[in-house]
This record gives sequence, structure tokens and C-alpha cells, in this order.
Amino acid sequence: MKISLTSLFKKNKVNSASQILHEISFNKNFMKTALLVISLKNKVIDEALKGPISDALKRVGKKVEKQYPFLHVDFHGFSYFENSYQIRHFRYRISNKKRVLWLTYEFNNKGDFAIYYDFLEEFYDIHPCTGKEWIWGTDWLPKKYRDWNEGTPCQIMEELSNNNVDDSCFCNLIFDNLMMAAVGFINTEDRVFEIIPKRIKRTSDAVLTPEMKVIVTTNIHTSDPFYNGAEEIKEAYMRLYGFDYKKACCSMDDFEFKKLD
Repeated sequence: MKISLTSLFKKNKVNSASQILHEISFNKNFMKTALLVISLKNKVIDEALKGPISDALKRVGKKVEKQYPFLHVDFHGFSYFENSYQIRHFRYRISNKKRVLWLTYEFNNKGDFAIYYDFLEEFYDIHPCTGKEWIWGTDWLPKKYRDWNEGTPCQIMEELSNNNVDDSCFCNLIFDNLMMAAVGFINTEDRVFEIIPKRIKRTSDAVLTPEMKVIVTTNIHTSDPFYNGAEEIKEAYMRLYGFDYKKACCSMDDFEFKKLD
């Protein structure tokens, strides 16, 4: 026998939550109201994320720029899983005149949190690649933020009640993280070198002359362009001159170099 919905709330009456939900599901008016409330809740959370929380995270990026004026730190907003209000990720783009670092703060459909990063050599690139996992892990982020759920934006909104990012624990954690990323960005800054052959070198297949100069950009901050077995130099000589560095048995003793940047 079906119990009326009102009887479920009578004094001293004990019923399970599943029973209440079962009764609601058979009442079109209650179901309509419940769906409206859920939808409204999602829209409110969405507005909070796109409004005050996004504005706060933008201001966090500007705080990093004040520390490193030669860098641009842009917040690129929240995205959602398809057909859902569940957050997928938010991103920052750190850039200078030569390269770009994307940081993706990602949530999976279980609420787990991870950070991925991409270095892009072309300044105009706007879409991150697959990405590498953040080398510092997520231990720096307290569990209450790592296990992201729809209550988390409410918690962050509470922290932002004074409209000051310095009052928000979450914003301060993201600031510290972006500062780590900015330092990493600077310390791995590419270096540009001009490579000049010292003398004529002949092989059975090719000739290397002092006029055959190349300019290379190393993949890491280094004072030695031959640091990784001259990979960038080998590629440049093959691309520009069809000269096979390895077959010619070249070494760094055959060249001199100077830093250009």
C-alpha cells in the first residue's frame, strides 16, 4: 500500500530517505519542484564560478605578474564535462615573448584533482597538448580542495566574502602554485646560440666550412648547447645544409659558439 507523502513527515514517524524519494518520484508536482531546485542550484554554482571565483583567480594571476613583470599570467576559466554542470578543469596560461606554459587544473568525474602542464614553443599556440603531470604532485593542496564537489565553490565563496583574494585559502594556494610554476618557467627558459665551425672539415660525403653557421634554441636553460649530445645542432645542420653531423664524426671541438639571448 502506497503511503501518502504527508504521512512521511508526521511526528514520530521514521522513514528512510529512499522511501521519501520514491514517493516524490510518483508526484509530478513534487518532482517538477525538485528538478527546478536542482537546476537552480547548478546555475547558481555556475554563476559563482564564472563570476566572483573566476574574477578572484584572475586577480591571483595579476599578483604573480607583479612579482614577474616580464611574464603574462592569464586565467582561462572553467570548463565542464559534456551535458553536465560538473567541472572538468580550469587553466592558466603563463607566457613571455618566446614561449608558453599552460597549467591545467583538472577534475575527473569522481572529483579527483590533478595538475598537468605543457610547454609550447610557438607563442601563438592557444590550445594545450596532452600534457605532463605536475612534477610537484598535489600534496600541496589540502584534501578539502582536492576532492572537488559542488560544496567546494560554496566554501571558496565564503572565503571571498570580503572580496579580497588574500583572505581566501584556496586563492593563496593557487598563488603559491603559480609562483612555483613561474620560477620553473624562468629556470627552464630556452637559450639561443650561434654555432660556428672552427675549420674546414671534409668527409667522403660532405664538407663542413666556417661559413656554415646555424642558430639553435636549446630545450632547457643551459650554458652548453652540446649538453644533450648536440641534438638540436645535429637537427639544424641536417635541415639547413643536409650535413650529417654524426656521420662526419663531429664533436664540440669542431665548433665555437656564442650565446645570443
